[in-house]
Amino acid sequence: MIENLKGMHEFVNYKENTTVRLYDNTETDYYPVHWHGPIEIIMPINSTYEVMCANNKYVLEPDDVVIIAPGIVHSVGTN
Repeated sequence: MIENLKGMHEFVNYKENTTVRLYDNTETDYYPVHWHGPIEIIMPINSTYEVMCANNKYVLEPDDVVIIAPGIVHSVGTN
């Protein structure tokens, strides 16, 4: 869920008094090419995810984990 996107730069809306943002994503949306300052950890539970990261394609099965470093251009979709 991208809440605040300006061009390709996503600005993360943290919960008050925290520097962590957790999403329990139940959507099957495509998240377009973007980047942000915080790291991103993706772990599918039920669906297969396709992640494009630094011009590489990764297919994540349930319980796989990918960590995306700050500033890396990426996109995410479900299959």
